Amino acid sequence: MGNNSSYANGGIYIQTDQPFYIAGDTVTGKVHVSTLESFPANVLSLKIKGYEESYWQEQHQRTHTVRGSDGQERQHTETYYETHRGKNTFFSHQFPLYIWSSFSYMPAGQFTFPFQFKLMETLPGSYYESGTDRGCEYRAIIKYKVKVEINSSNNKKLKNKQDLIIREPLKTYVTSQYGERVVKPTTWCCISQGQSHIKCHFERNSYMPGETARMLADLDNSQCDLEIKNLQCSLNKRLRLTSNSGREHLITKQVSRRDFQGVGAHQTATENNRRSCEVNLIGTNGTVIQPSTRGRLVNCEYNLNILANLEGCICCSDKPEVTVPISIVSPPPPNYGQMQPPPNWNPQVFEVKTFAFTSDYMYTKNLPPPPGMNININMPPPPPMNPIPPPMYPPNDPMPPPVMNMNVNMNANQPTTSNQGNVNMGIGMGVPGMNMQVNMSGNDPNYNQNQQYPPQNMNVQVNQQVQYQDNNMQMGMGAPGMQFNFQVNDNQHQHNQNQQPPNMNMNMQFNQGPPPNF
Repeated sequence: MGNNSSYANGGIYIQTDQPFYIAGDTVTGKVHVSTLESFPANVLSLKIKGYEESYWQEQHQRTHTVRGSDGQERQHTETYYETHRGKNTFFSHQFPLYIWSSFSYMPAGQFTFPFQFKLMETLPGSYYESGTDRGCEYRAIIKYKVKVEINSSNNKKLKNKQDLIIREPLKTYVTSQYGERVVKPTTWCCISQGQSHIKCHFERNSYMPGETARMLADLDNSQCDLEIKNLQCSLNKRLRLTSNSGREHLITKQVSRRDFQGVGAHQTATENNRRSCEVNLIGTNGTVIQPSTRGRLVNCEYNLNILANLEGCICCSDKPEVTVPISIVSPPPPNYGQMQPPPNWNPQVFEVKTFAFTSDYMYTKNLPPPPGMNININMPPPPPMNPIPPPMYPPNDPMPPPVMNMNVNMNANQPTTSNQGNVNMGIGMGVPGMNMQVNMSGNDPNYNQNQQYPPQNMNVQVNQQVQYQDNNMQMGMGAPGMQFNFQVNDNQHQHNQNQQPPNMNMNMQFNQGPPPNF
């Protein structure tokens, strides 16, 4: 099982059920754990994070006056750079996926923990790009990830993570697009050359990186005195970065381009003779292009353009061209679904845990963990696989072990007076702030079976201070058939090192007359 932990005797792996999700979907996945021995921590946590970042440099020049060694003043120009950044966190949450509450460790074995959570509908699509623009560095990131980990107090760690690919919902259904343009070109700024008409049909409005965009162009140049030298088909990108201060930086690029045959003056290329154009949606040198996204700090848009280049000097007039916007969606991660299960994989499968992005489970590196996530802090290492029972009392310790359980079974048979029946009573003593409960009930043979007399339940607050070598004590007395615990917590002992002697039975008789009247 794949993992990126150095723990030699175990592995952990997380994988979503789908290679990508659309904003607003419910993400489902599983965490698989396989360990050959117990691990010294008992909280398995799931971290889910999504954020966007922008970064770029801007080059500037400034001139100031300097005085040379000869006393003459000269103008000195220097180049300097300004750096702009932005960061926006969509969610950053840590959830307790599972807690082994009965142990201070994760037992050895094979386990599968399913999980699910719903994405916000307004999330931008995943994105990553870095490079240079006009000699300055820039970087744009929109990233989502899920991570599972279990950490011990002695720095042992099991963890694994997966990038979560999010696609934006399409504004419209996947469909073909159509555009046309009529221009009246002029040469030398004033000489009319007639008119040229171009109609374009685009196969789709949504693509994946690496696909081919196909277009058809009808050229009606019958009323134009200028030749259409060629058709220039291109994929263009517009990336806008925004900093936290609101400053913007625009990067425009022609991602790819192909030229196709034009048409002569006073000629047409329509219907069966129309021009067929194709553009491969790949970057320079075959690199994968990034998807469209509409983040607050990172915004990337694409369009397909067909431009008819006319002969002559037409710098003062429009060119016949058609532009349509398209969407590029994120591809699935290349390493998705490569989990190799360990031999004899037969895990215990737990119930699905559903999580919501509430403020209770938000986290950052500098804040304490969310509720339930710090249970295993300062936990001792787990016991060996075949532990040797410790002695009943540690050496040189005058007190009993930290926790001792005593079961007391009381059986009293008292004759009852008329209409009183058998009565059960319980009283108790405790440490300060402890809530004790006194239960009284009576069974009267003259009444219906199991009828109970009031007051059935009374809560009694017992404030009692017991100090003996930093020990806290609890004591109790009970009525027939009642079981209670006697517990001593000794701060001098190690945490969670519980020792329990055999159960003891005590018979107690109430010999002070009949039960009280209710």
